[in-house]
Amino acid sequence: MENELAAYVSLASYLPDSQLITLGPEFAAWTDQSNPDRERALPPQRFATFFHEWIHYLHNVSTIHGLSAFANLVHLWTEFRSTIGSDGLSRGGTSLSAEAQSRVRQKLVLLGGLRRSKRNVVPANVTESQLSIESTHTRWDPIPEHDARTWTIVCVARRRVEEGDPTGYRLEIGAHEILESVAFMLEGSLAKLLNTMVEDAPIAPYCLLRLLAAHVSPALDDREVLICGLASLQGTSPAEGLVAILRLAQERKSAGEDVLHFLEEAQAADLIAGKETAESWLKEVEAVFPLNEPMGHAVKETTQTIRRNLEKRRRSPFFELSLIELIAKNGAAMDEILKEFGACGILQKQPGFEEDIERDRIYEFAVSRGADMELSHGRRIMHFAFRFLYLHFFGDGTLRATSTIPVGSGSRCPAYTACTLAPRIGTPEICAEEPWLNTKTENIGSCWYADAVCRVAPREIAGPLYWGDA
Repeated sequence: MENELAAYVSLASYLPDSQLITLGPEFAAWTDQSNPDRERALPPQRFATFFHEWIHYLHNVSTIHGLSAFANLVHLWTEFRSTIGSDGLSRGGTSLSAEAQSRVRQKLVLLGGLRRSKRNVVPANVTESQLSIESTHTRWDPIPEHDARTWTIVCVARRRVEEGDPTGYRLEIGAHEILESVAFMLEGSLAKLLNTMVEDAPIAPYCLLRLLAAHVSPALDDREVLICGLASLQGTSPAEGLVAILRLAQERKSAGEDVLHFLEEAQAADLIAGKETAESWLKEVEAVFPLNEPMGHAVKETTQTIRRNLEKRRRSPFFELSLIELIAKNGAAMDEILKEFGACGILQKQPGFEEDIERDRIYEFAVSRGADMELSHGRRIMHFAFRFLYLHFFGDGTLRATSTIPVGSGSRCPAYTACTLAPRIGTPEICAEEPWLNTKTENIGSCWYADAVCRVAPREIAGPLYWGDA
């Protein structure tokens, strides 16, 4: 199962909150903007794979779930800044007040519910057609010292076999599994219109929405199931509402109603009713970055993109369906779609070894209003700042000190394979294992990781470096 998942992810992957798609070497000729044959350089099947990853970015910046996750991460980042010591590194959560430590625990539990994948073990030789879900229930887990909860759909599935007793599996579906199932179904819809097939993918997480729907709402077709999945993403906890949405869609279809029309009207009404709440969350995030500096620029570009896309959803809640049809008619339309709905960064892998200098490239695939180097720089600072924050998360809901982060490849600078700066050439072991040690004056303004670590530090600590204070 893990090998199958790794093989599928090796083609392309998306890193939530960091707004970065990683593409395998198969995509290099297509992502090269200077390639005159770029439009013909990517087979339809690979194009559908890219679309799958871009959909993840789109759902980060066009759904209530995505907004909730982004706002929660920014709030965590704010708490984390208070742990920074005079050396510019974190002293750990114990340096916070009891109240702040409680807030951190709450937000880390919530982040886990919003982003963490469930551990579903299904052998690679088991196909979707061999599995059927026999029962489901929705489990909620409390958030410490808070009224809110995280939600998981728990399923018991059986493998249909010709001989012997059927094998049972416990499957859990959270927000991550719904997001992946929806993106995989959209990838499949586009691939079908492009007269190709999707790459083989493991059942968990990619096929769980269809399996759940076959049990809860068997009358729905794939398009209707997809719409239900999309609808669930307009809640802060998709797993909380998904089963109810599927059952309601089944009831409406049994009554002879048009499921798409019904859910479109219901979704639009909900989004309009929640507009003020969504706007208050966006303003809360923007208020954290009041100054004109690169990371603040990137965060505000993100909130503006979310604001625009949510407005589009209030008019057309399931606009993904029309985007697929548009792309199928004209593949070149993807460039305009990226400009209209937003585009993230690309880490384009190239053949070679990870230790090779500048084996890979990181760049903006498209920017909504043309080239903007400050915005591009700010996006990478935001990416690396959040990455630095993530390294401090501990399993018990606390923040570890920077000095206790396990040294190794897990803490490697995200730009390690794409960098040509002096630290990467002269001291690669630091970039590979402890990149936060690169916060030296000569690296500020050129090294994204150095800028990110300085930006995390309060101004009175990082002023002489990041802010240019005397």
